[in-house]
Amino acid sequence: MGEKIYEIKDKYPEIWIKTHPHKRMIDNHLKYAVELHLTSFSNKNLISQEMNNLCYILHDFVEENGGSFITK
Repeated sequence: MGEKIYEIKDKYPEIWIKTHPHKRMIDNHLKYAVELHLTSFSNKNLISQEMNNLCYILHDFVEENGGSFITK
């Protein structure tokens, strides 16, 4: 799954994705989670829009593959 996330990200060269894999207890079951951080240092006017677009694309990808996407 990680490789696919980076294939998606390659369409947004000014945005970096940092992954943080970890385990969590959810409903008394051990679950694996990957926390994603999106970062950009671009001054481009539309970078916020591109970051939002990437977030929505990642959301859809994760849910289509049986995962849950939680935003904070």
